[in-house]
Amino acid sequence: MYKTLFENWKKSEIIWVSFATIALIIASCVSFQFTSNDFFSALMLVGTIFGTWGIIITNKLKQFNFIIKFVSAIILSITYFHLLLFGMAFINLLMLMPLQLHGFYKWIEHKNGGGLVHLNKIQNNRNNILIFLSLIIGSLAIYFGIHGLFDRIEFLMPIHQLEIAKILQFTDTLGAAASVVAQFLMNLCYTNQMFYWIIVNISQILVFSYLIFVENNLTVFPMLTMYIIWLINSIYILTRWNKK
Repeated sequence: MYKTLFENWKKSEIIWVSFATIALIIASCVSFQFTSNDFFSALMLVGTIFGTWGIIITNKLKQFNFIIKFVSAIILSITYFHLLLFGMAFINLLMLMPLQLHGFYKWIEHKNGGGLVHLNKIQNNRNNILIFLSLIIGSLAIYFGIHGLFDRIEFLMPIHQLEIAKILQFTDTLGAAASVVAQFLMNLCYTNQMFYWIIVNISQILVFSYLIFVENNLTVFPMLTMYIIWLINSIYILTRWNKK
């Protein structure tokens, strides 16, 4: 697994991962100018880089992506808790971390002779509708669960910070539910996963755009940069897989 990690990389793929890493470092340098918590900013940089590397390695259908994304899920859950975005915080901590381990072992069953996994596509419209309905139900369940949490801890939080968290609550929980659906599809090697990763990325771009451009919170600039990179990557991979 480790020996094949760096095999068969095209020049364009090396350029892409290098560009993404440099963009995240630049975004973190910008955020460092607006934060009083250097440890949090450094942690965010590590989490965004690991997450992005994991996503790009997934493009290559390398099993090692789950290990990298497991580390990223730990760090990003801390980041989301710090920002009071509890939907993605709890999903990273309670769902995405265990699902990385599940995916790591599940991909062993789908490996071909060359050590890569074989992907399938869910063609049945009924199944696709059921999966999408699970996204809606999951979003609502997380939304009302987080709403109840706010009612219990609001006395611990600054009023302005609480209001921001409530405004972003539904968008955050939509991304949380979509990430679970996408991760399950990924673990089971279905190309349909990319549609849901796109939903995740768009929802989180909206969340962090609001924090930056409305609340003037430039400390989260690396998170916005990361999700823009992930969105571009997801659209590219979805297009490539649909051509096959």
